[in-house]
Amino acid sequence: MKTLLIALILAGTATPASAAEDWVPFFDHDDGSVSYFDRSSFVRTGDVVRVMARWDRSSVAGSPFHTGLVQDEVNCTARTVQILGFRALDANGRQIVISSEPGDVEAVESGSVGEALFEEVCSQAEAPTTS
Repeated sequence: MKTLLIALILAGTATPASAAEDWVPFFDHDDGSVSYFDRSSFVRTGDVVRVMARWDRSSVAGSPFHTGLVQDEVNCTARTVQILGFRALDANGRQIVISSEPGDVEAVESGSVGEALFEEVCSQAEAPTTS
């Protein structure tokens, strides 16, 4: 059931960015690719935040995929990050890889993409929302 739920969540990410999405850059990779998170996708339960992330590799020559869409779970108290599912898309938006198997829960490491996501998501998820 959990695998089906993750697959359904990820299936909704295959469409191009809509006005409801709010992609915020949070990490510049050494290879020139950039990672973003969708601020509008935050789902907070206690100290745990689920969020969609996008890894844009469109500028990386020879990359096996154009865009990676990742469902992440960030524990703001335990300082951990877990990938719940991943989709890779080619330059035409066609799905070329999908994984709905959750990855290991990993401690946030200094200087890592996980730390950058942790800092952005936990600080913004805790901020009061305004209309």
